[in-house]
Order: sequence, then C-alpha cells, then structure tokens
Amino acid sequence: MAKSDTLWKEIENLPIEVAALPNQKVGMHVDRLAGTDNEVYLRLKSPMALPALEATLRAQMMWRQEKRHDRPHAEPEVVDVSYPKYDLKENEGGYIVVSRHVPPPDRDELQTGEFFVSGKGEDAPEPELEPEPEPKPKPAPKRRTRRTRSKKEES
Repeated sequence: MAKSDTLWKEIENLPIEVAALPNQKVGMHVDRLAGTDNEVYLRLKSPMALPALEATLRAQMMWRQEKRHDRPHAEPEVVDVSYPKYDLKENEGGYIVVSRHVPPPDRDELQTGEFFVSGKGEDAPEPELEPEPEPKPKPAPKRRTRRTRSKKEES
C-alpha cells in the first residue's frame, strides 16, 4: 500500500462540518485524483467544502517532546511541542494537495546547513538599487502686488 493510500484512508473518514449537515465525512465532499506517492490530490465537489476541509485538517495535531536549547550554557529543556498533522495547499488547477507535515527539526534541507537567507552574510551581493530621481524644484510662489487705484477710478 502506497503512502498516499494510507494518507487517504486516514482523512477519508474524518468528520467535516459542511453547511451544518450532520454526520458528514471528508470522502463525501471530495474526489480523490491520481497523485504522487507522498501526496493526495483532491477535487472538491462543492466550493463550500474548502473552509470545512481546512478546519478539519488543521485541527488534526501531533504532539511530541523535544529538547530546546534556549539558553546557551544551561541544560536543554524537554518541552511538549505540537505540529499540524497535515499540510494542505490549493493549486491553480482547482485541486487540493494534502501531504503529511514534516516538522522543521526533521527536515533534511534544514539539517545540512545548505540553505541561506538572501541578503545576509558576507558572501551575499549588495542589492542593486536604482538611483532615486532628483526632486523637481518647486516653482516660486507668485507675488501678489498691491493694486493701487488710479485717480480716475477714485473719482
């Protein structure tokens, strides 16, 4: 049995709250599509099922204990940490991809040290900035001159 089949069996019978209907399951509101070994591709039967599916999958959590090194010279603390059980993303083709969540301490790309933060460090190139345009000088305010009445206007 493939990992995606096991994943589908887990989420297919999860309860889902769509339009306040009782006794609804995820499998009633989505169709499974062909996908990869680690991911399940789903197509929604109704657009109103998406928020309910997100809420149902986000509510599924996994708990474990990890050692945290918050202080450099102290003993590491053992703390309970929760992670989401599933990752959910919506693709442009109108389908949903569900996969197992991999916590950051277990991700291979974070363990090797082969990642970097762009724009940080000595080796990062300086970003090329476009020169700012010089501000246009403001026109001088118009002077108001006092208009004097001519002798003809006074009489």
